[in-house]
Amino acid sequence: MTAFNRREFLQVSAASLLAAKTEAASVVAGPPRIQEQGKLVHAEGRDYIWEWSARDDKFRLLDQHHLVIVSGKLQPAVIVQPPGKEGGRHCTSGKPAGYDIHDDKIVVRYEGLNRGAKLEMTWRFADDGAWLDPIAYEAPEAEDVVSLHYFAEGTGDAAAPTLEGDYFVLPGLMQCSVMNPVVPIASYYNMKLNQSYWVGRDYMESSSFLQQWGLPVHYFCGFHRSPYDLQQTPGPEFRAQPSQEELLNAYCCGLAELPNGDFFLETAKNRYGFFVDYRSDLWGHQRGPGKLSLGARMLWTVGPTYFEAIRRYYLGLVKAGVIHKKTNSARKNAIALAPSFDTWGAQVARNQNPDYFDEATLNSIYDGLKASGIKVKTFVVDGFWEGKYGDLRHSQERFPHFEETLPRMRADGRYVGLWTAFMRCEDPAELGLTTDHMLHLTDGKPYMVRQSAPLPSKMYYLMDYTQPEVQRVLSDLARNFVRRYKPDFVKFDFGYELPSMAVAAPKDMTWAGERLLLKGLEVVVKALREENPDLVMMYYSLSPLLTDYIDLHSPDDLMISLGEFDLEANRRFFFSSLLGEIGMPTWGSGGYDWTSAPEIWFDSAPIGTLGSLGSFSGPDPQALATPARVAKFNGLAEAVRTTETFSIVPIDPDYYGPVRGAHCSSWARLENGEVVMVALRKFRLTGGEGTKKFRDLVSTTASVVVSSKTDEGLARAARLAVIPYGDGELVLKRDRAESGSAELTEHYFGGGQATKHLPFKNGTLRMPLRERGEDGSIVEWVEVIFPKG
Repeated sequence: MTAFNRREFLQVSAASLLAAKTEAASVVAGPPRIQEQGKLVHAEGRDYIWEWSARDDKFRLLDQHHLVIVSGKLQPAVIVQPPGKEGGRHCTSGKPAGYDIHDDKIVVRYEGLNRGAKLEMTWRFADDGAWLDPIAYEAPEAEDVVSLHYFAEGTGDAAAPTLEGDYFVLPGLMQCSVMNPVVPIASYYNMKLNQSYWVGRDYMESSSFLQQWGLPVHYFCGFHRSPYDLQQTPGPEFRAQPSQEELLNAYCCGLAELPNGDFFLETAKNRYGFFVDYRSDLWGHQRGPGKLSLGARMLWTVGPTYFEAIRRYYLGLVKAGVIHKKTNSARKNAIALAPSFDTWGAQVARNQNPDYFDEATLNSIYDGLKASGIKVKTFVVDGFWEGKYGDLRHSQERFPHFEETLPRMRADGRYVGLWTAFMRCEDPAELGLTTDHMLHLTDGKPYMVRQSAPLPSKMYYLMDYTQPEVQRVLSDLARNFVRRYKPDFVKFDFGYELPSMAVAAPKDMTWAGERLLLKGLEVVVKALREENPDLVMMYYSLSPLLTDYIDLHSPDDLMISLGEFDLEANRRFFFSSLLGEIGMPTWGSGGYDWTSAPEIWFDSAPIGTLGSLGSFSGPDPQALATPARVAKFNGLAEAVRTTETFSIVPIDPDYYGPVRGAHCSSWARLENGEVVMVALRKFRLTGGEGTKKFRDLVSTTASVVVSSKTDEGLARAARLAVIPYGDGELVLKRDRAESGSAELTEHYFGGGQATKHLPFKNGTLRMPLRERGEDGSIVEWVEVIFPKG
């Protein structure tokens, strides 16, 4: 039985197994004890077992069934280079030199790395996860740290990852749907992936494939799944034969602080690992001799699926005080969760690049929106309303009445949003800055971004906001931007174009790498909120470490998922739905067409709100904002909740497989422990009948969304919103076995309504679902009112 060719179980002596079982039986809240059996060190939490052998430096992470989730060499590898010397990189592994155990902590020491360097790795174990501290590296001579590679072996001048597992999971792995974030990596798959992937903020000019959405994500996962699972007979040393579902036990490894280097995952020879790229050979900020702190604090969690492991990672950071759950004002939530429209799709449809987007086009888009009947509460003006990047002022030539246009939208009862990329700069002198205030290359020259197709050719700088003078200018620009245009909502569009450490850097290297985006948000958002504390910021990030500055998650850009906008959006929602645990809802982009938008909104309503990028003009009227599609938007707008913190229970999820993986067909939303919304599909996204039921609360024969219109759960709420996605019957169960008559009002597209009463018995209401009224009117939603008491 070789590792991962057959499911590898923990091989321990009968004595150590008995000790492990005894300890597991006594696990209570608080840190678990660390055990030693000869050269084997063993720590056990509620859902995981951590094991390390001092004899061969082998590390294993196992679940409560003693199934190995991931294994590899524990020792990190450090690539170094003599200062000022091109080439000459060196990376050799050392040997374990001992370890110390103190209560819930183990410190493992290594010697003999890189011509005599020393290294210490510290793990701390809690009942609900394991914490890995920054690496302590001591260089005996002058050398620059090029990169730190976790769980890797030195190969002379490079590092090779050693982690073995069946699958790794990296949200944001690719910008389009060509490559699933759920990737088989076990040796029997023989994928031969030799690649580095951003886990941090992303660099869109990377020589590898395009990433963007979800980044920075700052975590990744791994889980069981072998073709040989369930084909084995467990021996007497195993606790129990696991079920098929239990074979999905997974871990999540995520940052608990940001390093001043770039964070990547890497694959090579059917192994994987992760590393922090410092490139001190270029910048000199991690240079020996002496002691250096490398990497960052990390949290490892284990759950029954990688979905639950991610949830535990988020909540583990909250429990440890690393982050906090966001608590918004009622006004901020009203803005963040208001159904919205963004002009970008309409701009793209009209080829409205910076040379053409103008007032006439903006007015035409807005007029088209109003004529469509779509009940949008927030209108977002996307890119190219500015005259130049950096000045945060509208183009006087293309938008002569911009400051009259925005109040007109507000007068219609709408919030106003504006696209911005605060840190871009076309003309430093115009801002009182010089090119010395921009991010710089290794030769000291300013770094420039070359904008390319499908956008027109254009070049601009990126401000170095680690410099105090730039911070002052940028803060003033942000404050004046709010005073002048009074935006309620900001679509932030910048972090993904920050250059990698291999290309450019700031003046203050304390804020290099993953910290650079954080510093920019700190400067800009602080200034924005000084003027308007309720201003909403939206960005792509899945990272829990930026939630102080980001209020709403965006699933965009879906542009290069043509033909399956809805499927790719669902995959992204699968991950972003977990942000509800820490107070960040998801915006529901409709993609770049209207045909699949109702399916996207079906998924986004339970996890946040609705959005649209669609154009209101085009060659095929049937592909545009038809009344039936707009009716779905309007109906779901009534279902959207107004709270930022919630928990999602996936219904009919698919966790593994390069096609099916990371999709969810139906959803349930909980607030304060009560189910407040259920969205049930009749058929699963990947084929076959759906569950069409959630607990004993809701069952249906047609696709439907049911939401409470009060602060109470579905079983107690006096008022519900029901949005039918087909004809059939819906059964609702109340928390009391009472009888009476419910009032049902169908609300139709374009106005109009019809009311009837329907009896319910023993707390059960059976109501018909239909998408058309008696006269053919399109049903937007059905309002259900139960009698008081």
